[in-house]
Amino acid sequence: TCSQVNPPGPTTGACSRNPCIRGSCVEDGTSPGGWRCNCPAGFTGQDCSEPLPRDACSSNPCARGSCVVDNTSPGGWRCNCPAEYTGQDCSLVVPSDACSSNPCARGTCVLDRTRLEGWRCDCQAGYTGQDCSELGPASSTPCDPNPCLRGSCQLTRLAPGGYRCFCPFGYFGQNCSRG
Repeated sequence: TCSQVNPPGPTTGACSRNPCIRGSCVEDGTSPGGWRCNCPAGFTGQDCSEPLPRDACSSNPCARGSCVVDNTSPGGWRCNCPAEYTGQDCSLVVPSDACSSNPCARGTCVLDRTRLEGWRCDCQAGYTGQDCSELGPASSTPCDPNPCLRGSCQLTRLAPGGYRCFCPFGYFGQNCSRG
């Protein structure tokens, strides 16, 4: 079918009353009133008067890596950083020797770009804490053992299960299982 596109301004027919606040009117016999609006980017609605919700990632907050809309994070976004970068906006370089100082007393040091220090400890059973130096039950938190298949776990009361996963670049989902 063919539609006649009418620019804003005086017209004849169904678009003669200029019903589109933004965008252009198109005569369309299948739409109520015999017209519809072609809305410009950023607007929606029958007359193009409703702004689309702002995408939290539209300001490109991640210096490197990709932005993911995440309503549980401050600002409504978080960054998935490439392996060699870390920090909230992926602007910090993870030292390739971040684990060389053996920071984990009773565990294994793992490079982890989602953490500011660039590493995390996978503690032996019965130990807990950032450096695995504290005695604790083998499974004391929702993050122990780590439910994040390919990422790191952070405790939070805001997420289902009491934790959220920070997934490496290329992976997503509640437990970083999709990629």
